[in-house]
Amino acid sequence: MNKYKKILSLALILALGLFLAGCESDDNTTDQNPLVGTWVLNNMEQTALYTVAVDLATLGLTAGDTLGGGTVDWATLSAMGVNATAELFEDGTYSLNGNVAQASDTLGFAPTLIPLSDQGVWEAADDLSTLLLNGAAQDFPPSGVAGPITVDDVNNPTTISMTYSEQESETVVLPVDVNGDGIPDMFVDDVPINAYSTTTLGFAAQ
Repeated sequence: MNKYKKILSLALILALGLFLAGCESDDNTTDQNPLVGTWVLNNMEQTALYTVAVDLATLGLTAGDTLGGGTVDWATLSAMGVNATAELFEDGTYSLNGNVAQASDTLGFAPTLIPLSDQGVWEAADDLSTLLLNGAAQDFPPSGVAGPITVDDVNNPTTISMTYSEQESETVVLPVDVNGDGIPDMFVDDVPINAYSTTTLGFAAQ
């Protein structure tokens, strides 16, 4: 091999080495989390159960008695105007806006629609098995009850679903149906209850 061929061979080797080094450098860069983007609420279902927290002899109730409950599905909630849009940004921050249904203090007899607006930071497991939004106003799902999430494709998710459960103690106005006709005849103030709920949420990539 003459000197020109040797020089050419060395040049090719150096070029190949630089190319491979460049590829290795690219492989070491941090990939964008596939959840980054805009997500729109497209499903929500909540099942709730309300029980008496203390004995209420005057009403013939003892602690643990069921006061009410049931399931509200997405058709009902969306018809009310419930909606939410979450924007997950690459820098780990997010914004969440929309309208949510809030039960009144009469065990949900008159739920109202309230604005939803929050910002904060978000985090997700590498395998997209969990997602948590740590907001300025509240965590979502609520702190301490974050459950696993399910995505349709770990590498390129287009849907997210999650289910979580909560238990709360609160004081409500209790509607009492004296005549048994399904219509409250009186309301008792400041009744301590336990509220148990399970919520399922679904989001679609926009």
